[in-house]
Amino acid sequence: MLNHIFIDESTWGGLCNTGRRQSPVDILTRGEEVQTIRSFSLNLTNFKTPESKPTIKNNGHSGFQIDLDRTPRYVTLTSSVDSNSAKYKLQQLHFHWNSKLHTGSEHFINGASSDMEAHFVTYNTKYPSFAVAANQPDGLLVIGVLYRIHAIPLTKLRAMTLVGNMTRNVISKDSTYTSSEPLYLTGLLPDLSRYSLSKPFNPSLLHDIIAHGMSFQSLNSPDFAVLPGSLTTPPCSENVIWVVFLDPLPITLQQKLPFLDVRTEYNNKEVPMENNRAPQPLYDRTITLAKSYYFYLD
Repeated sequence: MLNHIFIDESTWGGLCNTGRRQSPVDILTRGEEVQTIRSFSLNLTNFKTPESKPTIKNNGHSGFQIDLDRTPRYVTLTSSVDSNSAKYKLQQLHFHWNSKLHTGSEHFINGASSDMEAHFVTYNTKYPSFAVAANQPDGLLVIGVLYRIHAIPLTKLRAMTLVGNMTRNVISKDSTYTSSEPLYLTGLLPDLSRYSLSKPFNPSLLHDIIAHGMSFQSLNSPDFAVLPGSLTTPPCSENVIWVVFLDPLPITLQQKLPFLDVRTEYNNKEVPMENNRAPQPLYDRTITLAKSYYFYLD
């Protein structure tokens, strides 16, 4: 049985090989495939609440994940292009990487890769559970955050150091570890608190803003891209809205090293796990860039 599934992606089959909205992709910020929309609102609810006693699991084939369903956390995304603001509940967090310097992320930005990528996996709350939503055409939204190694140590991403320490305890497949230290999710995201509104943005206001020719507040906030895509592991379901922040966050080499010790099995041998899928063709999809937007974080 092939456990280290990223060694030969051609064996995945199904949509992974035949789909036309597969992820990840090389996200372009210019060209005919790109449109820029300034009228976005992004609300993250309860993300400031730390995850107490976070549990990490090595699933033995695609990496590890940290379950985040103990505290209800929600994401809503609205734009003037699509004002149907579905509400998504955060389910889990996982990472992608490999052993080479400045590679390991799944999404590329204008042809450039980063060292790691985090995926905050959420599901549409119109469905009763993640398992049900994962099989629906509008079931999932994933926030992608890129990380790039910098030589100067930074204390900003202490949360990444905690994740690395947790990772040291799940080197072998099927292992599980619960940390006594709380995990602050905001420590793994861009520093968005200074752009946050005092209360959630009301999506219905988008119509009034557009109708009256009002412009959105110029926040100089971190840019993100929105595009339709898929899961990056089998079954590669094409039911994901991707929200990917374009600027990689700085980490140190020491923060990445614990991930390189994670093992999996291949041909009855333990081998290092490298779990980043290569970029897939964009085909006829459009990449939507959010340059300035309303943001709410609590």
